[in-house]
Amino acid sequence: MKENFQVFAENPQKSEKTDWKAIVIAALVTFIAAIENTVIGMSEWAYMNEIDKVADAQFFGNATSISKAFHALAALFFAFWCFRAQNFRAPLIFGRLLAFSACILYLCVELSENSRRYLMALCYILFGIASSSSSILRAYVAAISLESDRPQAYSAITAATMLSIIIGPLIQAAFTGFIYPGIEILPNIRFHLYSAPVWVAAATNFLSIAIICCFLKELPKRAKSTMAREKSLLTLKGLRNRLDTIAHLKLDWPTVTLCWLMKIISMLSVVTLQTLVSLIYINNYGWTRSNTVFSISILMGTVGVLSLTIAFLYFFCNLGKLLSQRFAVLFGMCIFATMYFLAYPWEPISQHVAQYNG
Repeated sequence: MKENFQVFAENPQKSEKTDWKAIVIAALVTFIAAIENTVIGMSEWAYMNEIDKVADAQFFGNATSISKAFHALAALFFAFWCFRAQNFRAPLIFGRLLAFSACILYLCVELSENSRRYLMALCYILFGIASSSSSILRAYVAAISLESDRPQAYSAITAATMLSIIIGPLIQAAFTGFIYPGIEILPNIRFHLYSAPVWVAAATNFLSIAIICCFLKELPKRAKSTMAREKSLLTLKGLRNRLDTIAHLKLDWPTVTLCWLMKIISMLSVVTLQTLVSLIYINNYGWTRSNTVFSISILMGTVGVLSLTIAFLYFFCNLGKLLSQRFAVLFGMCIFATMYFLAYPWEPISQHVAQYNG
């Protein structure tokens, strides 16, 4: 991989060509990491409510919120680690090892007779931190792709995430026949519809580590003189100088701000649905936990198919060059707005939900 290709190079120039092989490897690592989130996220509330009757919707919501907060903070940590150490492999491997530890803790949560909900909340936090390590792969893709190929390159990462939304639910749906408490492997360590996907996720972490170590190319490191100058970032004066430099860049700040807001709104909608759908099915509609998990698996799989179709259109048909990104983003935001409009409890067509006391 050529030196003028890299974000770590001292004087980066325009790359000669996009390294599609490296992009495929990055997409594969993203896919394996994303599967873990999809298979676990579908049954979080159902499992917590099954093994700890004291846990209520408020506790689950708080645990999920804390997990997302740690995810955001950890993303900054992994980005800083990657930048300062000039290394992509180490943060990614650490994230996979942390995810494996979270899987083991998740499988052993029933060993505790009391406060199982707190152990599960800790698992959510660890999973959130581990999943944020994959965020540095976006910088990796930016470093190994031409600007003209950037939408197509990023669509590979998006497609990997969307494919996990299809495969993850299929894995979960395949084990819905193992009704809780399932098969006891060791005392209080069981194989059932909630734990079976976690066994799969735990194993995939080692596959991901093997791919990272053997196939993920590292980028050339910066010169020591450059590193010495950048140490000033750790001081208040250095940080102020860097912020002043950024402020004077000729960037389209309204567009940048709009992109930030769009990302915040879209992710807020996704997190809201992930948190509330299982609660509504179980508490409001009175569905069984196994039916809830199976239904969410089907819904997420359908969403994954639609999303993957769009990602493939960007990757193989260069949709990014044919369709205005402004129109694409506006169309996506309209879909979210329609969802909120239809979900609102309009008085003429809605009815009160029966009181629920746990």
